[in-house]
Amino acid sequence: MSLVQIPNKSYFTVAFNLILTDVPLPYDIWVNSSSTAHKNRFFKIVSKGESLTDDTINGFKKYHRVYVLEDERGYYLQSLVANEHAEDVEKVAVIKDSAV
Repeated sequence: MSLVQIPNKSYFTVAFNLILTDVPLPYDIWVNSSSTAHKNRFFKIVSKGESLTDDTINGFKKYHRVYVLEDERGYYLQSLVANEHAEDVEKVAVIKDSAV
C-alpha cells in the first residue's frame, strides 16, 4: 500500500466485483480516508501493474468504496470489457453511465 496523495484530482467509484483479478491492473486504486463530508483525502492502495486476488478485493470492502482517477477512466473501461467475471448487463450499465 502506498501513501501517495494527489491533490485537486477527480475520482470515480468502481464496484468491487468489476475489478480485474489475477492480471496486472492498468489503473491505480484509491480510497478516501476522510471521515468529514466534503473534505476528501484520497490515498493510493494499489498501483497499476499489480495483480489482485478475490481475497484481496474482498479485504478492500472494509473501505466501503474504492476509486480510480478520472484520468484513468479509459483504462478502467477497457479492462471492464476484458473482465470475464462481470456480467454483460453490468458492463453495459457502467459504460452507459460513463457516456452520460
